[in-house]
Amino acid sequence: MRKCLLVLCCLMLSVAGCAKSPSCSNAAVKQKVIETSKGLLMMKMFAPLIFSLNDKDPADQAILTSYGLNHQLPDINVMKQSKTPAIVGYCKDVESKTANLTIESIRTVSKDDTAKKCNCEADVVVDKDTKLPIVYSAQKTDDGEIRVEVNMH
Repeated sequence: MRKCLLVLCCLMLSVAGCAKSPSCSNAAVKQKVIETSKGLLMMKMFAPLIFSLNDKDPADQAILTSYGLNHQLPDINVMKQSKTPAIVGYCKDVESKTANLTIESIRTVSKDDTAKKCNCEADVVVDKDTKLPIVYSAQKTDDGEIRVEVNMH
């Protein structure tokens, strides 16, 4: 009977642990925040370039169409095929700046174990001179996956 009770208590503790919200500094959360921040940063860096492209060049036109229709980051591999040297150089610059992003100064703003969600603040470190403040939330979905939303100031 004691063994059965012990097993039941262990099972209840493990299930209770699964129901809690993720931590702001959880490794999986941090990785998703970095990936999302990289995309947001690339969008910000590419925005001035997008508006300076020549819509007469077929390669540039593909980039403009992709960006204009989807309002999403154009495929960097498509952009590298541009005949405009400035675009190719810009792509290399953006790739190098976003290659080694890290996050630091992680702060938990709030936690809601019922909604399995945490709200966080941190700094995205682009290089030794550039840190960008971000606000993000992480939430467990009903099937146990972690979903992250990031806002970059």
